Amino acid sequence: MPFVMGIPEQLFRVEPFQFRPGGLVTSAMCLGPWLSTNGPDQGPGLAMTPAGALGVLIDDVLGYAIGAVAGTWSISTEITLDIVRDLPLDGTMVHAEGRVVHADEVGALARGRVRTESGDVVAYCQERGRWIDRSPPEDVIANGVVTTDEPLDVGTLAGLFGHAVTVRPPHMDVTALPRLANPLGNLHGGVTLCLTDWLAALTLPRPARTVSIHVHYVRNIPPLTNVQLTANIEHPGQSLGTIRVVATNGTGKPCTIGTVVRH
Repeated sequence: MPFVMGIPEQLFRVEPFQFRPGGLVTSAMCLGPWLSTNGPDQGPGLAMTPAGALGVLIDDVLGYAIGAVAGTWSISTEITLDIVRDLPLDGTMVHAEGRVVHADEVGALARGRVRTESGDVVAYCQERGRWIDRSPPEDVIANGVVTTDEPLDVGTLAGLFGHAVTVRPPHMDVTALPRLANPLGNLHGGVTLCLTDWLAALTLPRPARTVSIHVHYVRNIPPLTNVQLTANIEHPGQSLGTIRVVATNGTGKPCTIGTVVRH
C-alpha cells in the first residue's frame, strides 16, 4: 500500500509508516504543547491533551494494516480507543503498531496499541474497515504527500484545526476542508475521533480524564461538507461520566456516532 502523508498527518506530527513482516504496521508521533486545548476559546481551567489526539495516528496505522491485507483502500466503519495512561505534553514520542486479526469479503478488523519509547502502553485500539473500489487521485499517490499553503506550525489544538472548526459546547461546527481530509478527500476518521473527544471533554469537564472513545462511521463526510457535532451527557457522574456525540450533515442525517467515557 502506498503511504500518503496528508495534511492531518503533518498537523499531528505523525511520522511515515513502516510495513513490517507479519502484517505489522508501525508509526509514531510526538506529543507536545501544540496539542493542548489551552486556547482563548476553551475557557479557564480546561487545558489538557485530549486522548482523541491519537486519532489520526491510530486510524492510519490500523487503516493501512487493513488495506495491506487486500492491497486495496478501505474506509473506517468503527474505531475504538481505550486509554490506560495520561498523554504527556513534554514532547514525548509515542509509537503505534497494529495488524489485522480477521478479514473477509466485506472488510477486516485490526487491533493495536500505542506505547512510549520505554515500552509503557498508553492505549489500546481497534478498527473495522470496509473495502472500497476507489483510491486517491494518481497524482496524490505519486507525490506521496499533500501540500498546502496554510501554516502548519500551530501552538494549540484550536489553532491546529483553524477556521475549519468552531467550538460552542455542546455543539461544534466543522467544515471538511483539505487540512482535515484523508487521501480520498473526505473528513479524516482520526480527526473526527479527536473532535468527538474534545467536544465531550468541553461538555463534561469533570470527571477530568477520557478513558474510552468509540466512534461509528455511518456516512462519509465529503470535501467541503458542513457538519455539526452535538454532545449529550448520558450520565453526569462524579466518578464516571458518559457522553454521546453525534455528527450530522446539512440534511440532519448522522455521519458519525460516538460514545466517550470519562473517569
